[in-house]
Amino acid sequence: GGACARVHWAYMGSGVGTWRVQGGRLTETVGRTPCGQSLPWIALAALALALAPASAHALEPMDVDVRQGPQSLLQGSEYLADPTGAWSLEEVRREHAQKFEPVRDPNMGFTEGSYWMHLTLRWPERPVPLTIAFVLGRNLRSAHAHILHEGQPAVVHRSGWDVPLSERYLGAGHAAFPCQGSPNTLTEVWIRVQGDGRPLHLNLEAHGRGSYEQKQIKATSVNWLFAGAMLMLALYQGVQFLGSRDRAALFFVAVVLNQVAADVIGGGHLQQ
Repeated sequence: GGACARVHWAYMGSGVGTWRVQGGRLTETVGRTPCGQSLPWIALAALALALAPASAHALEPMDVDVRQGPQSLLQGSEYLADPTGAWSLEEVRREHAQKFEPVRDPNMGFTEGSYWMHLTLRWPERPVPLTIAFVLGRNLRSAHAHILHEGQPAVVHRSGWDVPLSERYLGAGHAAFPCQGSPNTLTEVWIRVQGDGRPLHLNLEAHGRGSYEQKQIKATSVNWLFAGAMLMLALYQGVQFLGSRDRAALFFVAVVLNQVAADVIGGGHLQQ
């Protein structure tokens, strides 16, 4: 009798359509429905949620536990890029503290930029001395750690390539800092790092102080063994050059000596 029945439906991500039954015929139209709706209310709600700004977050303090080995501090860390590379700790805490974001991907890529990291440690009843170390920290031009224990002034540690070997923790080329708190207290850790153009990783680990030092001693011993083997190879090639005058052998000796110098002297193993 001329009546019209409509059924509104939604394409998967392509719009809204209408099935119309009139005069015994079933027709389909695509586009805006007669009632003026452009999307179903569910799609509108999902779009609003997707475009809404992220809510403020507050990371919980991390319980220190290195009894079973190194402890990753990534889940309890947040970071913020420092476009000037010159922010002080007071500026960061006063003006930029609300801009920090959780570290979901520690890989910052090839960069010489500066970043601030922040985390809070909760110490157990029997705290042990810690070493906070960057994974792949050899790619840091500089790293300054500000350790704030409850009721105590900040303790600052410096490391990285622009810091003299005598001032680096354990004399190593990578960034690592000592840290020890009191039972059942909190310690804030603020770290500013700058890349050296190689891949930069904002990945922190906590190690027991003794185990970390032993690990570095073993690593240093391995590096010395490797350096000794390379020097023997360079000596052999030098003897070959004296007999054959082949410039390729001399070039090989120069490359090996340069590599040994970079690993032993630049990495801080000589001072260790």
